[in-house]
Parts: sequence; structure tokens; C-alpha cells
Amino acid sequence: MEKLEKIKKMSKQYAVVCIILLTIMLITSFMMGFDLIYNIMDIVALLLLIGFYKGIHDMKLYGSVCGIVVAVLLFISRDIINILLGIFLLIDSIQWIKLLNSSQNT
Repeated sequence: MEKLEKIKKMSKQYAVVCIILLTIMLITSFMMGFDLIYNIMDIVALLLLIGFYKGIHDMKLYGSVCGIVVAVLLFISRDIINILLGIFLLIDSIQWIKLLNSSQNT
């Protein structure tokens, strides 16, 4: 259980960092006048990241699903920062799915 709480805390911190970075990137893209499609994708990704955080907090599977969807949205993005965030978020989401499955089986 202690390992689960440690991973939960780290995942929540990572989600908060991603939310902050994505918010900053969204604000700068609004100011620079980037495409509306990318701005909408960033808003959807931001909302799903909040769902990821809430799902991790509640220890529910929908948090991991939100994380995977956000990772896919970040992969199809246009810059390397979003792609790297997406890779780490995908790894974290898969780790959470494994953890939730193992905790339900015991």
C-alpha cells in the first residue's frame, strides 16, 4: 500500500506539472494566433488532464483512460515538448492501469 501511495503522489505531481505547462502553452498560442484546431486540441487535452488528475486521486480507471487520450492528443501535436509530455503521460497511465489491476486482484 505504501508503494501505491508513493506512485499516486508522484503521478498527481506530474499531472499538475503537465496542467501548468499545457496552460502556459495554450496562453502563448492564443497570444501568437496559432491555428484554432490546435488551440481546441490543447483545451480538450487540458480538460482531460484534469480528469486524469481526478481519476488518479479517486484511484479509478477513468483517470488512466483520460491520460491515454491526452497522450494521443499530445502525440499528434506540432512540437517536441508536447510529444515528450505525451510519452511520459502514456507511460504513467499504463503504470496506473497495471497498478489498479493488481490491487483489484489482491
